[in-house]
Amino acid sequence: MPGHSYAGWAREAVVYAPAWPSDAAALVTTLLPCTSIELDPGLTHAFTPATTDARLGYTAADLVSSQPHVTLHLAPRYRGLEALFACALGLEAKRLGATLVPQQLAPGVYRHLFEVDQQLSTMTGWVAPDDGIDPSDVLDGQRKVRRGTLAVVRELSVWEFLSTMLDELTLAWTVDGGTCTVSGPAYSVRRDSGVNTLTTMQHAALPSGPSVLLTQAVLRLAPYSVDTPLGNSHETGIRTWTCTLKNQLKGEPGPRTGLAAEEYERSGPPLLTGTFELPRYRADTLTEAWAATTLYMLDCKFTGPFIADSAFRYQLNLYVPGLTLTHAAPTGPSVARATVPVQWTAVTPLAPPAGFPTMAHQGPFALEVISDIADHQLL
Repeated sequence: MPGHSYAGWAREAVVYAPAWPSDAAALVTTLLPCTSIELDPGLTHAFTPATTDARLGYTAADLVSSQPHVTLHLAPRYRGLEALFACALGLEAKRLGATLVPQQLAPGVYRHLFEVDQQLSTMTGWVAPDDGIDPSDVLDGQRKVRRGTLAVVRELSVWEFLSTMLDELTLAWTVDGGTCTVSGPAYSVRRDSGVNTLTTMQHAALPSGPSVLLTQAVLRLAPYSVDTPLGNSHETGIRTWTCTLKNQLKGEPGPRTGLAAEEYERSGPPLLTGTFELPRYRADTLTEAWAATTLYMLDCKFTGPFIADSAFRYQLNLYVPGLTLTHAAPTGPSVARATVPVQWTAVTPLAPPAGFPTMAHQGPFALEVISDIADHQLL
């Protein structure tokens, strides 16, 4: 049985018109591999100053907004995080060219590709054919729902966060371990839900799947090219890796929602930044590219153990079609061996780089998972 505090996530029901929040919480059936959880009920008060009598200071307080916020620190796994990836990035196309997604590679083996979508709200529906969708795949007006119910057991009760949207996703590793962090706002939080109860949470399936380790990663980095794909000559070892997607969601209370926020929308373009550290200082190539604002491309591929009863391995692959280095200088000088810490910011090129997987959208980031999860994460 899990410890006293644990959590699970379930994407909420599909809708066929703009809708906020969800009509009902989704039932959590599988727990997340949480290492720590930060919960903020998001209550804001305004205090009334004493102005009409002899008292000094403030005389009363009013609740003026309620915008809960959650942060989940998760152990990175090769399976079980697909729903979070779909909600954080926004799109899993139904088709990539003529290939159905998830693509079945073998019995019990499926390939998912998650891409950054223009919007994460329900204000726009599936767009054919831009979203890799055919009109026959969805019902009239069907929306991409990228929000979910987060249920957290907190010893005495279940804290149920309704219509949680994911504003940030961070994937980070060192040689000692890794973490997948997701955070974002919710519409409301309650502690007396009839959907996710202590009993239902105790019966939810435990997280499973092998861990994603930095020792299983191969980073390939080269100047952006539409002719020359990344290859073995572009491989480099790394001591650390981070990448953070910021969706820049914003919402304010409105007359329809009272103290809660209306559905969260982007306040700016999605921002992807990252870092990695080369273990040795052997060339000035990246330092010179930093000064020259050379456009690069990269992928970082993690390969795990074999998927049961197949010749395929678990994979987590990160694709950045275009990036500009914002820092690349060796450490030191000192008695210690110099390394090269690198910082970068993604930019979206006009055309996809050579050798990158086919995508429905031309965006700054794509995340590929090969696992035994057969379900499409948005349909």
